Amino acid sequence: MRFTIRKSASHGSAVDRGAVDKRRSSAAIPMEKSQSDDSRSSSSEEIYSDESEDFDVDKVDEDVISDSDDDLDIPEESKISKTLSDKTTKTVVMLVLCLLFMLAVCSVESYVDTTVVHEQGLKNLVSLYNMQGSFFPDYQIALDHYINQTRLDSIEYKLVFLKASDPSGDAFSNSMIEMQWDPRLETLRKDEFSSVEVQANDGSNFIVSYSVQAYALVESKINICRTTFIVFVLGMASIYFTKDA
Repeated sequence: MRFTIRKSASHGSAVDRGAVDKRRSSAAIPMEKSQSDDSRSSSSEEIYSDESEDFDVDKVDEDVISDSDDDLDIPEESKISKTLSDKTTKTVVMLVLCLLFMLAVCSVESYVDTTVVHEQGLKNLVSLYNMQGSFFPDYQIALDHYINQTRLDSIEYKLVFLKASDPSGDAFSNSMIEMQWDPRLETLRKDEFSSVEVQANDGSNFIVSYSVQAYALVESKINICRTTFIVFVLGMASIYFTKDA
């Protein structure tokens, strides 16, 4: 009886041990699953953390690069470079001053009197003509004086054509006369004479033309001198800069 009891007891213990092992194995399976899930999550976290760490590293590198750019030491300009830059600056300043001086020298007004009395004299004639009546003798005197003064040898802009009211007779007339002097308008180029036209109250047109040959001649000479000077200055400057280079 004792033997059987022991045997049954041992059998029962074996059964119990088997059940315990099954429980342990069943408990171990979900633990392994949870461990694998934990490992996956940890690996994904590590990947994410690696990516974030890489991004942060790039930022750090950019900061380092920007800091290094600020700390860069720029080498000082050499003495040769300073000397050449100073010479170039002085040369350019001298060229500009020469050109400005040449502009003042090459002005037509410096050599020719540009005062023109023809327009103002013609306006005075038209004013007397508009008054009519008793101002006719004054008109005749003003017209003669105007012609004589604008045909003097000392004047540079000589009168060459005049269209005005006929001064003959005893009163104002609507008839207009035309007077011409040498050089004739037909012999002058377009830029060698200038014309002025003034209209009276009754619609009559007073016209005067005067020669500007003296002005055109001086202007052409000055233009030639200016062009020659600019070509000379630019040529010397190009030779100078090429030699320094």
